[in-house]
Amino acid sequence: MFTADSQTYDGVRKLWGLGRESKKPLLIWVGAGASSWLGYERWADLASRFHRTFLRRESRYSRAEAAKELDSQNYPAVFQRCHDANSQLYFTFLSKALGPRPMKPVYERFLAALRQLDGASILTTNADETLERSLPGFDLVQHSDRMRALSLTTSRVQFIGKLHGSISWVQSTVFTTHDYEALVSDGTFMEVLRTLLTACSVVFIGYSLRDQYLLGLLGRNAGLLSLFGDGPHFLISAEDRPGLPGSVNIIRYRTDLHTDHRSGILAVELLGRPPGEVDSLRYDRAKSPPLQSAHFLSDFYPGGTWSTKSGQVLGLRGEDGTESQLVIGPAWTDEELPQTAATAAFDLAVGLICFDRVVLLIGSVGMAFQTLGEDLFYRLVAEDVLQFVQYDGDDGVMFIPPMAAFGSIVTGKAPGHTPIVMIKRQLSPLPGREELAGARFELLESKVKRVDLSGTLNFADVCNGLLISPVTRNTLGLSEATPVGHIPRWAAAPAIRLTLIARAGATCQMLGISSMKLMAGASQVAQVAFSAIAGGVLAQDVAAYTLTGEFGVIPDSALSGNPAIWASIMAFRGSSEGTNLRSYVLKYLEANQGAEIVASIDAGLRQALPYNLLDEARHRMSALLLAAPGRLNITPGIWSDASRLWNGPAAWRLKSRTLLDSYLREHRLGPYDLCPCGSYEKVKFCCQAALEQT
Repeated sequence: MFTADSQTYDGVRKLWGLGRESKKPLLIWVGAGASSWLGYERWADLASRFHRTFLRRESRYSRAEAAKELDSQNYPAVFQRCHDANSQLYFTFLSKALGPRPMKPVYERFLAALRQLDGASILTTNADETLERSLPGFDLVQHSDRMRALSLTTSRVQFIGKLHGSISWVQSTVFTTHDYEALVSDGTFMEVLRTLLTACSVVFIGYSLRDQYLLGLLGRNAGLLSLFGDGPHFLISAEDRPGLPGSVNIIRYRTDLHTDHRSGILAVELLGRPPGEVDSLRYDRAKSPPLQSAHFLSDFYPGGTWSTKSGQVLGLRGEDGTESQLVIGPAWTDEELPQTAATAAFDLAVGLICFDRVVLLIGSVGMAFQTLGEDLFYRLVAEDVLQFVQYDGDDGVMFIPPMAAFGSIVTGKAPGHTPIVMIKRQLSPLPGREELAGARFELLESKVKRVDLSGTLNFADVCNGLLISPVTRNTLGLSEATPVGHIPRWAAAPAIRLTLIARAGATCQMLGISSMKLMAGASQVAQVAFSAIAGGVLAQDVAAYTLTGEFGVIPDSALSGNPAIWASIMAFRGSSEGTNLRSYVLKYLEANQGAEIVASIDAGLRQALPYNLLDEARHRMSALLLAAPGRLNITPGIWSDASRLWNGPAAWRLKSRTLLDSYLREHRLGPYDLCPCGSYEKVKFCCQAALEQT
């Protein structure tokens, strides 16, 4: 995965989707690091082996001088010594070293990423012939035919340009000092290369960008074109490279998980992703309205509804007959919930006591009606205390074909699902009360706010973009090797929960809602989801939420069906103390003063609710999470049950591991078979390893 520094963040923003929307032709410059994924030696290792071999076998080999050059990493000079000592032996060894190798999974993933780049061409300094054998649709341009690369670039015909020769014509390869001198003195070659660097955007992968002739060209171009802009070019590297021309964007990746530098492939995958996904890095924070005293219950499940009503699997058939499967809803299971006591009624009570209004999803109309009772429910609606949100799209994971091992996050419209239709699905009038119900339904409909996130950003793309973050992947149990945009079937539910959390954060920001209740165990995921909504998942300082306080939680069984308690809440709400409390809570939320918020709410609850209820609830707590001041312009107050605060993702991963094991048994796959997530890695080192973390 990428490192979290500002240079990388800026580079990724520029690179994301470039393969689909670049005004310039795109060139992928492939170096020896890519060939090492097939088992070919890197330059340092190959030079060392040649040195040892010639020490033993060739008396004319300049041993002392070669040893110094090897120590100083002057590898062309080492190869030159070998060539001068015995050119026939040198070429024989070179042919054997760069002969055909069997395909390996990590290189298959690299090739799959290249095939997604329509119109992009490849330049390579590698003399092995794996690329041209694996990508037969690309024209092959040898060093001797280099001028043809210009016409192919102009016509956007994909080609593979062999800058340093091919092993099938071993004398054409560029390894020795004299080879490089001949290359630099070749005016035609240098002019072709200069033109390509000027006309194209170049992405360097598996290449150290240390060849002096190329650095000179890049520097010259950057100087000549500084008034008009040059590049953008990109160096995908594990190291920092200060001193490169400004036209070269450095994107650094981590090597702590994989030491073979395969994390760089992620950048090539991002080139071919939808450009809209980069919105997860650049959401416009200037459009947030002022905060209002409102509490958003994005997660409202009274007792008995946790897992039975939270997920669906739909079979779909397109107009062209294509079949697919859509998974929607968080799909909770009992194993993922540390306790079964629901607190929806108490969450609603907190909203009524501490905020001017409470906002719920339109799908919660029926549940709120049952919790409050008919009279109080409609009273709160009429007084504009209860409001509802209806999304114009549903998030899910689409699998094509239906039984595919991995899918992708999608957001679909729901035609015909008007607010009144959604209301009538949950509430139905008693016989003889149809007229009254009709008027009340119209009132309810007037309190529904439609939220269409597609007007601001492509929400599905943003959520797919979230999965570039190493924090997200670790939290959800996605392997680093799983390609961007691939959601394994066993991780569908956690991925959908991520989209629901991001959607809730975007809704609060869009409507100026000052507080929200998170779904169970979601605080870790909220750090990533809200940071994307507010400013970028790869920002150097990912959103930092801190636990700032606790207060008692009362289970539904003590509140539901108890009119006296709700009457007490309404009486406190109408008092001067209640009005002042709501004012104080909003003020503290605006100022990000967590301790004061908790103290105020705790005091307000003790005034509004019977003491015995609070006393009995001391063993269960609810906690407030706040963004660090000045970091993000998002919902300031996020509430979650403390007992579910940090263990949620661990429970999600455990359930995903169970689903993965079941999938492997059903399809008779073992730990050393290729992982079905599409990574080309073995199961043991891919999804299985990702889900074993604690």
